[in-house]
Amino acid sequence: MRNEEMMTINISRLKVLDVELAIQEIIFDFENDIRSKNTSEERKKIAQSSIDHRWKPLLEEIKKQFEEQDK
Repeated sequence: MRNEEMMTINISRLKVLDVELAIQEIIFDFENDIRSKNTSEERKKIAQSSIDHRWKPLLEEIKKQFEEQDK
């Protein structure tokens, strides 16, 4: 399977909520890095990019699909 191919994963509602919570924790950790005075500017940029381009879009996609299937 290639990275761009779509796949279906069957998991319980509770597990989906666990995945959402885990992603939110990752985002919070990156945001803490960004706020820290001990974090380098390069690391802050990487953390923000990761939030914006990987984790928030993934979280939104999971929420969207969850809501569609929950109807």
